[in-house]
Amino acid sequence: MTKKTLFFNCFLAILCFSCKNDAASSLITFDKLLVNTKQNPIAIENKQPDFSWIVGTDGYNKSQSAYQILVASTEENLNESDADIWNSNKVKSDKSAFVK
Repeated sequence: MTKKTLFFNCFLAILCFSCKNDAASSLITFDKLLVNTKQNPIAIENKQPDFSWIVGTDGYNKSQSAYQILVASTEENLNESDADIWNSNKVKSDKSAFVK
């Protein structure tokens, strides 16, 4: 599978976000999912890409405390047990820009 095909079919998922307040009563949105500052890139030119996203929440005093990035060759493989390209596992961090 070529890089172009692989990343064309790749879907970036950012999971495992939690908020300082009750997450069940809060809507969390993820906007502008980017790889090397591009949305849905056809190809990735370096071996260690930068992932970025914008977290939006309802209410006040809520922020990201962790992330998990999954990369898979198909949308069907995009889950923790089947991510066939890469799984960052849960990373405790509030960082959401230029994550290597």
